[in-house]
Amino acid sequence: MQETLSGEGSGYRVQGTRTLNPVPSSLAVPFEFAEAEARWQETDALADADVVGAEIDSADSARKRLAELGVWREMKTGRIDVPDIFRLGFRLSRRGGVPLRTPGGIV
Repeated sequence: MQETLSGEGSGYRVQGTRTLNPVPSSLAVPFEFAEAEARWQETDALADADVVGAEIDSADSARKRLAELGVWREMKTGRIDVPDIFRLGFRLSRRGGVPLRTPGGIV
């Protein structure tokens, strides 16, 4: 339990999914799917060889795959929520949440 709170558990979980999942960083959770899609287009993340190899060929297929894997879930409002185990590992902040810590301070 302690490793999860320290962020190490999140890091391990994220490493296992990073190559298969185009999770956009620097978003605040919860977010609109359009925000994630825009980040993917800006960075051309969906063209990455690992993403293509995972048979993710569009923003819609990425959306479905990330939900299937439990990396994120759609709320009734249509916004995207990310469970803390992934949110912390991907360094995503939570609106109204506790700020993320870094070795040099707070993000």
